[in-house]
Amino acid sequence: NGAGKSSMLNVLNGVYRPQAGRITFAGETRSHMEPHRSAALGIARTFQSLALFKGMTVLENILAGRSLMMRANVFLQASREPDWMRNALGAGRSTTTETTVMSFTLGLEGDLPSGDHSWDVSVYTGRADNTVNQLGSMRLSSYRDVVGSPNWGRNMSYDSNPWESTGFAESISTCTSGLPIVDNRAITEDCLQMVSPNLKNLREMTQTILEANLVGDLAEMKAGPLQYALGYTYRENGFDWTLDNLSDINNITDPIAGLFPGENSQGEFDVSEIYGELLVPIISDGPKGVEHFNLELGGRVSDWSMDNMPNLNTYKALMDWAISPRYRIRGGFNRAFRAPNLG
Repeated sequence: NGAGKSSMLNVLNGVYRPQAGRITFAGETRSHMEPHRSAALGIARTFQSLALFKGMTVLENILAGRSLMMRANVFLQASREPDWMRNALGAGRSTTTETTVMSFTLGLEGDLPSGDHSWDVSVYTGRADNTVNQLGSMRLSSYRDVVGSPNWGRNMSYDSNPWESTGFAESISTCTSGLPIVDNRAITEDCLQMVSPNLKNLREMTQTILEANLVGDLAEMKAGPLQYALGYTYRENGFDWTLDNLSDINNITDPIAGLFPGENSQGEFDVSEIYGELLVPIISDGPKGVEHFNLELGGRVSDWSMDNMPNLNTYKALMDWAISPRYRIRGGFNRAFRAPNLG
């Protein structure tokens, strides 16, 4: 209101020469302080009008007057890898995994009255739970909020829900030390908690198997018994991968710096299979060079629950030729397939 506020600032900064009196600052007294001298002593000034940077926030405009006194490149320091955080945490960016495994099997077996055939039935169920902890991460938005606060967040407090005046269902976050962006200050635990989360990703795998088998001799051949095996298997597999919500691709408020976001994944399938095998003895104690010669034949039919996985037929035909007790030749032809992925 014409009281002389701006005039006083202009005198201190050397824009105006005082008509009388002296200026004393940092132990130096002068009748007139040149603009470059006042700036060198640490008197910073931003102007009220027609001197704003359009693309900068209010805080960034104010901090522009402080740039002369910086003894480091603030933009370089703010964008570097946060080694100070890793030193404070005692570890760099790393991953630990905790695994809990449970399995249970129940089985029965026996012989048929003839004595030439035996059977077995078993049920298995199992589960593996993994907790994958990602350490040394940085909340990008929180980091920017702290860095944008005065003195790099020293004694900063943050109200996550300023619209609720009674403080219902919220807490006030604090940062006592601020972040050591351009100095080597010790960082306090509350600042670490504000910017560095412990990410936890959860993985669950389950499997249940029911299996029944019948084995025995079908007939007695010249070279030995003709043996068979018949079986049925039912199998269920399940998979569930749950990301920490800060790592999720749908997190748009506080992403993790340097981490590609991901998505939750899950899947399950079941398959029923029947199979049969024959062990056919062709020669036993034959002429020289033929200790024995056997054929192994088998086939399997698999019925998958997935629409994109058709019923599959696999088979094998193998031979076992023992030239002598020390030397043997085995080979054959089979058709197989790789089990499909979950999820």
